[in-house]
Amino acid sequence: RMFGPPAPRSPASLVVEATVGSLHAAYARGEVTCVEVVGACLDRVAAFDRQGPALRALITVSPHALGVAAACDAARRAG
Repeated sequence: RMFGPPAPRSPASLVVEATVGSLHAAYARGEVTCVEVVGACLDRVAAFDRQGPALRALITVSPHALGVAAACDAARRAG
């Protein structure tokens, strides 16, 4: 885009290109939620660690990851 604000970035692109600062800023601006970012991370784990190249670099992924992310989102909304 040549003019106007930049297009919103998807959680998937944030996961690939993210720094701690850029994620914090995206959360603060309301562009992404913790659930979206954790979901994007889990999608990448599935795509690269479990399927595709099947890197098997992770021993386990927490089954509670999305629940914890949802609790973080709720705490952020509550202030």
